[in-house]
Amino acid sequence: MTAVVCLHKKGQSSSKIAASLCLNSRTVRYVFQKFKERGTVAAGRKSGRLRKTDSRFDRCLKILSSKDCFKTAPKLGQEMAVETGIEVSSRTIQWRLCAAGLHGFVAKKKSFISERNRKKCLAFARKHLHWTAED
Repeated sequence: MTAVVCLHKKGQSSSKIAASLCLNSRTVRYVFQKFKERGTVAAGRKSGRLRKTDSRFDRCLKILSSKDCFKTAPKLGQEMAVETGIEVSSRTIQWRLCAAGLHGFVAKKKSFISERNRKKCLAFARKHLHWTAED
């Protein structure tokens, strides 16, 4: 949208700017009107709740989670509350970890193989080591 302001300052009309940038002429007028009011075309501050965490908290959380990948979100939240003094919900912890690229997964359980069964499997594999597709 800065192109609209630059072209308008050069003296081009709204309709010419709209045609050259493939925009609606009303959009061009709206953008320039907002530029005159605010002095910038950047979006203003939005409504809504402010974030409880900052970038330092998020980095610390990512490091803490990477050290022990089996730690749950509530446990991480408790540790972070002690370290930083900021208490956040476990859901917030999960969102911040997902944003950092650490998605939580449940580890697959490894089946138990007894010593006797392991030896039998190994003996079978050694016995049939030279089998071919025709066997």
